[in-house]
Amino acid sequence: MVYRRHGKFIVIEGNEGAGKTIQAELLSKRLREQCPDREVISTSEPWKSEQSPVGNRIRRILGRQVQEIDPGDGEIKPVKFQTMYIADRYIHWVKLILPEVENGSIVISDRERLTTYAFGLASGIPLETMVNWHRLLPLPDLIIYIRVSTKTSLKRLEARPDKVEIHDNDKFVNKAHKAYEYLVKNDVMANIVVVDGEGTIEEVHEKVWEAVRKLVEDSGVCKLTRLEDSFL
Repeated sequence: MVYRRHGKFIVIEGNEGAGKTIQAELLSKRLREQCPDREVISTSEPWKSEQSPVGNRIRRILGRQVQEIDPGDGEIKPVKFQTMYIADRYIHWVKLILPEVENGSIVISDRERLTTYAFGLASGIPLETMVNWHRLLPLPDLIIYIRVSTKTSLKRLEARPDKVEIHDNDKFVNKAHKAYEYLVKNDVMANIVVVDGEGTIEEVHEKVWEAVRKLVEDSGVCKLTRLEDSFL
């Protein structure tokens, strides 16, 4: 898939409890203030949109609102579950990301394919298989991986019992952490910047902003309106 990148596609990644969602929200807010001439689109995966029934199905499975099982096993197979994500991702790209970036927008997504690679590896799916699934999709312009320890992930998950999803257990979080670190260490994907997520929300945001500011300034996508000592 080839497209003209008049805008930018930026992804916030990390394990469960890394703080991706709040950082994606803060980044979107700051970009809207600093780049008033650019449309800033906030999104996430699985895609929460009527245009992606499979994305909404995934969200219901994750939240245990519906049970998706394979006959005879009593649970959904990892490959089947991840291919649902792939279907949702292609819809996401075709319906939202691709047209918005071509139109000059800055699109910020909470999760994308790095999550599939990490969670897939944690579930026993070969990396080569998952990379092949994405062969028609362009890479994001910037992937910010928020690194936190397994201990921090689990501690934060314990603090939000009302939002527990099917992956939120000690064993899977530990496997996913190792998978993320393997992917980053071995440069499986280009354009990844690692940010220490162990600090305060403000401290982490400033590190995220430094990476994004460099991208938008160097590329000429945005001429920042002002410099700030602190955004929050």
